[in-house]
Amino acid sequence: MSWRTLIIFPSIGVLVLAFAVGAWVIEKSDSAGLHNLTEASLCRKIIRVPQDFAIIQSAINAANEGDIVFVDSGVYYENLVLNKSLSLLGAGYSETIVDANKTSHVVTISSSNALVAGFTFQNGGSAIPSFSGVKMDNVNNVTVSDNFVSGNFVGIKLGDKQRGSNENIVRNNILTRNRYGIFADHANANLLYGNVVTANSWNGVEIAWGGNNSLEANSISHNRAYGLEIVPSTPSLYNRIFHNNFVNNTFKVSVYGLPNIWDDGYPNGGNYWGDYETIDLYSGPNQNEPGSDGIADRPWLIDSDNNDRYPVANLFKIPQPPVADFAYSPESPRADEKITFNASTSTFDNGEIVDYVWDFGDGKASTGVTATHTYARNGNFAVFLNITGSNGLRGFRIRPVAVREASSAFFVSTEQFVCVALIIGSLFIVVAYLLRTTRRKSGRK
Repeated sequence: MSWRTLIIFPSIGVLVLAFAVGAWVIEKSDSAGLHNLTEASLCRKIIRVPQDFAIIQSAINAANEGDIVFVDSGVYYENLVLNKSLSLLGAGYSETIVDANKTSHVVTISSSNALVAGFTFQNGGSAIPSFSGVKMDNVNNVTVSDNFVSGNFVGIKLGDKQRGSNENIVRNNILTRNRYGIFADHANANLLYGNVVTANSWNGVEIAWGGNNSLEANSISHNRAYGLEIVPSTPSLYNRIFHNNFVNNTFKVSVYGLPNIWDDGYPNGGNYWGDYETIDLYSGPNQNEPGSDGIADRPWLIDSDNNDRYPVANLFKIPQPPVADFAYSPESPRADEKITFNASTSTFDNGEIVDYVWDFGDGKASTGVTATHTYARNGNFAVFLNITGSNGLRGFRIRPVAVREASSAFFVSTEQFVCVALIIGSLFIVVAYLLRTTRRKSGRK
């Protein structure tokens, strides 16, 4: 046997081993680079209704903490209980409707750290007993957004007597034809933002036993009692109320001497009060400098403890979230094909989209307007796009992707390749060792 054979065989073995180790390192490095982004996604799954479960509650029951339950278009006659920290997402409030048929609360949220968005919640019943479209029961850090809520005694209720709900976000919902639009009961430090609260048969918004809540950028109109009532028998103090439109309510507000905050200072301004006569000839913090500034020259006095120092002369534009959308190609991908995802069709009328986050439904994730991904196996995957606008509001879109079998029988995953390469490399080294041993023995003879 020549010296070349003795060199070539172990060299090939070492190279194959090095290639295998390199592939393993690259795979691990890629995963580590996305660690912070995908840590929750690695053990999160997307459950679809009606594809995986015909009933929404069955999907919630089967889900784990952190999962996404996505409900496709349709009308679902259910009373939901969300008792896990997960995301419950509809296809949009005009598409996904949950109807309680006047039997109970449409959805009760009893777990913190949850998200509920993209539904119509209707027909809890607008008479006694007082059922809600969305009831948030003793929870924190829950976001309820982009829903249409109608036909209930209370549209969205935060807390319930001694079981308060604190530090939650209720934003960009439409609440109409309920008795109460939003009712905060023993609820503190919540944000009510960008909601349209209109044509409810009693109060638009009511706060009882709650403090340090923020009511910002809401449209509160055409409610048959008060636009906002802070119940006088309860110590509801230091709520911040600004940049709202109060229009054509039977009564604007009721506070009865409880001190709250009604503007965001100068020049940010306070609220728009509809038929309040606004004269805007002056500007400045004391409204005594020449030139108009969009703020009324006189404060709007509510009572001796409450006044809007800087009522605005014109309606505020209610902020809207961006609208997420995306396409992918090829449209019928295989497990060995690179798929390009493109979210450039997402739109935002109020600024720029500043963040795009992709979840490919297989434990992998990415960021950016466009992203590429290759699935390791065939199957049906739900791709989740979450975008953030420059105003901090978010939009989402989920689309199913059906991945066919790999085009080649020789397609293997990185893990499979590493294993095969390690075996082949080791065989080359063993063969070289045996050949070298045989040559030495022949030499002795």
